Amino acid sequence: MRKIILLITAVIMVAQLIFSAEIRYETNYDRIAQFLGIEIGARAAGMGNARVALAEGAEAVFLNPANGKTRYYYNSFLISHNSWIQGMFQETVSFVKDTNSEWGIFGIGISYLNEGTIKKYEMDGSGNGVYIGDITPYAMVIKLNWAAQMIKSLFFGVNLGYMREDIDGYVIQKGLVDVGFTYTGIKDINLALVRRNFGRTIDGHGIFTDAILAIGYKLNLVKFGEINAEVDLRAFTFERFGVGLGIEYIYNKIIAIRAGYENDYTGVAGLKGLRLGMGIRYEKFLLDFAFEPYGELGQAYKVSFGVNF
Repeated sequence: MRKIILLITAVIMVAQLIFSAEIRYETNYDRIAQFLGIEIGARAAGMGNARVALAEGAEAVFLNPANGKTRYYYNSFLISHNSWIQGMFQETVSFVKDTNSEWGIFGIGISYLNEGTIKKYEMDGSGNGVYIGDITPYAMVIKLNWAAQMIKSLFFGVNLGYMREDIDGYVIQKGLVDVGFTYTGIKDINLALVRRNFGRTIDGHGIFTDAILAIGYKLNLVKFGEINAEVDLRAFTFERFGVGLGIEYIYNKIIAIRAGYENDYTGVAGLKGLRLGMGIRYEKFLLDFAFEPYGELGQAYKVSFGVNF
């Protein structure tokens, strides 16, 4: 009965956020809040950001709201740093609490993006651009997470979120909703379906949103470690489609090596799409690193530290 009540409550909250949220905006951009497409977490990044089906604990808040549960612990904490391209950087922290009951799992995630320094110009009387200083745009996202096992092997999760982007006083802010389902009833396989960042439009323009269908596979090699692999099929805003592929090998539950690929839409020359990563586990502690090349735009480096307890 409690699960039914919780599900009805979640649906009502989603509906209220979609249809009743107040939005203030000042923008002239056709494609709004593209920063929402920047994935957080070094473990996922090293696998081509293909971890929607296999994510667990605090890393799942931004990947798949249905996957907050971990295999062995009731609490999970993650802090992540993303040294992104063109002088931008992103800081993220997330936490989930498993009540170990039918009330499910509750979590929160906060991410801040510094969009680098941009030179600002204004026109003089002759129509020439005059440099008047620098601006530093920023964006932030907050997500509140709830997840629970609805029926055997089927998990449901929802995020209620808020985003804000400020570009020299031009501000957009709005409510967000993520919904996810994960099915674990097939041996060694997870299936997931996720829709992220949907809600009302701003001045007729949609924000960045995506829908992901994912399949993850876990192979236990006993004495030789374990292998995790995943394929994500993605449908983005603006009629764009893509794929993410990733594989992870973990030796002795301590050292992890990762590789992956994801579609790159930057249109620049050079090495891009390839994703590499590694990680170290020590008891309850996790440290992960990832490398993401973006061709002529530069490289991104991600570092994450987590603890499950």
